[in-house]
Amino acid sequence: MNQTYIALDLETTGFDPSADQVLEVAAIKFRGDKILETFETLVNPGIEIPAMVSHITGISTETVKAAPSFSDISDNLGRFLGNFPIVGHNIDFDLTFLEAKGVPVLNSQIDTLKLSGILLSELPSLSLETISRQLKIKHENKHRALSDAKVCVELFQILLQKIAQIPVPILKQIQALIPRSEWELADLFLNTVPQPARPSQTRPAKSPPQKTTSLPLPAAAPEDFINILGEQSSLSTFIDKYEFRHGQQILLKKILQAFGENFNLIAEAGTGTGKTMAYLLAAGHACHFQRKKVIISTYTNNLQDQVLVKDFPLVQKLFPELKIAVLKGRKKYLDQNRFRQLLEKPHLEEHELTSIIKILIWLNHTETGDLDELNLQNKETQLYEEICADPSYMTAPEEYSASHLPSPRIDFLENARRKAESADIIVVNHALLIQDHLTDNKILPEAQILIADEAHHLEKTLTDGLTMFFSYSRLERQWDHLIESLESLKKTQPSLDQETLTASTQIRKLSSGSLQLAEKLFEKNRLLIEKFAKTMYGQPSQLGITQQIADSPEWAECLELINQMTLSITDLKELSDQLHRTLLKWEITDHPLQGNLHDLQNFFQNLKTLYDSPKNKIIWVNKGFDESIHLCVAPLSVKEIFGEKIFTGYQSVILTSATLSTYGHFSYIRSELGLDESFEEIKVPSHFSYPDQVKIIIPENLSDPKTPDYLPQCTKVIGSIINKNGGRTLVLFTAKKDLARVFHELAPSLKTEGINLLAQNISGGRGKIISHFQDEPANCAILGTNSFWEGVDLIGPVLTCVVIQKLPFDPPDDPIVRARSSLLEKPFEQYSLPRAILRFKQGFGRLIRSARDTGAVVILDSRLVQKSYGREFISSLPEGIKIHQCDQKEVADFL
Repeated sequence: MNQTYIALDLETTGFDPSADQVLEVAAIKFRGDKILETFETLVNPGIEIPAMVSHITGISTETVKAAPSFSDISDNLGRFLGNFPIVGHNIDFDLTFLEAKGVPVLNSQIDTLKLSGILLSELPSLSLETISRQLKIKHENKHRALSDAKVCVELFQILLQKIAQIPVPILKQIQALIPRSEWELADLFLNTVPQPARPSQTRPAKSPPQKTTSLPLPAAAPEDFINILGEQSSLSTFIDKYEFRHGQQILLKKILQAFGENFNLIAEAGTGTGKTMAYLLAAGHACHFQRKKVIISTYTNNLQDQVLVKDFPLVQKLFPELKIAVLKGRKKYLDQNRFRQLLEKPHLEEHELTSIIKILIWLNHTETGDLDELNLQNKETQLYEEICADPSYMTAPEEYSASHLPSPRIDFLENARRKAESADIIVVNHALLIQDHLTDNKILPEAQILIADEAHHLEKTLTDGLTMFFSYSRLERQWDHLIESLESLKKTQPSLDQETLTASTQIRKLSSGSLQLAEKLFEKNRLLIEKFAKTMYGQPSQLGITQQIADSPEWAECLELINQMTLSITDLKELSDQLHRTLLKWEITDHPLQGNLHDLQNFFQNLKTLYDSPKNKIIWVNKGFDESIHLCVAPLSVKEIFGEKIFTGYQSVILTSATLSTYGHFSYIRSELGLDESFEEIKVPSHFSYPDQVKIIIPENLSDPKTPDYLPQCTKVIGSIINKNGGRTLVLFTAKKDLARVFHELAPSLKTEGINLLAQNISGGRGKIISHFQDEPANCAILGTNSFWEGVDLIGPVLTCVVIQKLPFDPPDDPIVRARSSLLEKPFEQYSLPRAILRFKQGFGRLIRSARDTGAVVILDSRLVQKSYGREFISSLPEGIKIHQCDQKEVADFL
């Protein structure tokens, strides 16, 4: 490569180019992997450097006291940059700062962040820090300009190599698409000469099945089969450090009994019981000896991976002929016909082109077509709706055209369905399980047994699945797609008759009128929320529609707009049906216009249901940080649906989780899921020796969480814990604003102690944070909300302390919580408290993940000892754990 580039990086006092200042500049002139020249300098910003910036960069006000001002170095920097292409990670940020400081840059630019998004999309994060760690790029001084620029040089070389390694047919396809878009990365792909793929770059041929060592077929009788988990189990041959677990054997026996006698079961099995292996063995027994088909439903991808990768291969040692398949919802699979339609667009936006390139590269190696394997970011995610196997767009397969796709067209959804039909065990998620039982257009095969693990999430999943969200921006996108497809129809079918052209013109006019009515409707809701909602600093406004609001003049105005829209919807449907018949006459069966019309009609029809009688509905309006308005509607109750639709048709249903009971019984979960007497119960205690492995620490003199003193006190305690524990700490929060305040208060001081504080959505997403923490546990602590309360498995000495900052009650102003609570005689005892206890148990369960784990759980909520309901939280935990109550200043001493 003969091209010379400049790698550029700035460190600044903040993110606002108009107000913040440059702290450090580094630029590296390079050709290939050879560095030609370097420009590096600190810059005196003329202002006090914020503590958080000093924490991140290590640059303090004292450090830059003798450094030149930016105006002193700007001319030299401009000359150094010359007219060479500039390379940088999120380079727009750096160039915007330079322009604001009087150094306009006209050079072409290459953003390694955007390029990494295409070529390294499998990484948990695309931050320079994560990329360097994952790719083993030396990165000694993170967040210092020269070190970051050096990493950028090496990363750029790797990315160029990856472009060169793209198979020739795909690279040619990408090069053919690029002229349809104005794309700053175009030259990198256009100037790459396609090279024949080396053997290692082609998809490897599938090797023949390898013979696997199997175990003797176990006894058919359930009372004998349970010995497979006995103290002298033959499974110990294949399980490293096999441990006999009496509770696991008890659970297996009860599930086998349920399968044999065709009854349903609620089974709580504490962490460490080995419940996944227990129910998989029972499933294998039912499949082999009783010829039954089993569906296993989970909530998280982590558990699905455990079932498929860790536990099922062991069960297959006993039943070698057993087959397992994963099946997801239609929208999780790529529809290649719809993708072809996207490829045929005459003009592509940048996000569309980058998404297409990602998909073309991915199609070369995916075996499933599962869109979860893709990592579309930000605006790219809009394309999921356009390329998924949505039933309203299902079309007959066409012959493969080499000019469109890099490999023969595969119906990925149909492939997955065929595998599921022939499998003995089908693994799905709760969303698909519920969706499939609520529709006549089913994709799940008939099965006799259902096992729902992580069953405490079933109610939430059903509520989420039945909740509808409406935004004007989404409607605008659907309108844009409709106009594009109408224009496309005219261009591709110039001989359409006058009747068809008239119908398409009327459709355009009617849908445009509906769009204008919708715009007024969303604006009325903006006025509604501004008049009635309580505003909270730093939080989006939210308004639940009560009967008082439903009786207001403002709501009446909304209803009038909906009535006007209803008339337009009726006319639009008639025209759509007419146009559809005409297209069939012209033998046009897969034009995107049909799907676009379906989407638009669905939007308006569903929006109308929101404004029908508010009875049995929960309706609310959200105003986001970006001032966007969302209209939302959820069912008031879902419990009847489980008994009537979800759990029917099976001979046996097993609901299991580590957290199903509250107050020592299953009344809450029974009520939430509408379970009848056909569900028997079993509680299996954990295999772990909790009194020997964990201690609980409660500072009893912290202020009440509702008082101003509480968070500052918490912050001090958390800081002392992380320091004393040497990292290896997970702090669980219930509110993002509390997490942010603690992070900004503690991060700089902990940095001086050599500890990095990793905060969810500040330091990065969950994947990036966990990856970083696992690499450097002794130098890291995590502050997390939401997703960190469960599904996080940090085993061994990696994690030795979990801090629960506050008891995890739902926000009282949550519209669903408030509406469902109002139905109960004792809403706190019957609804709010049980929900908090289940989540509390999940948070507690993050610490001890194996029989060898030890550590402490610190609970920074004095209500645990000062309120009468506090004992319900304590009694929900395993028995025998020693609880240390102490002064808040003494917490670290008890670790």
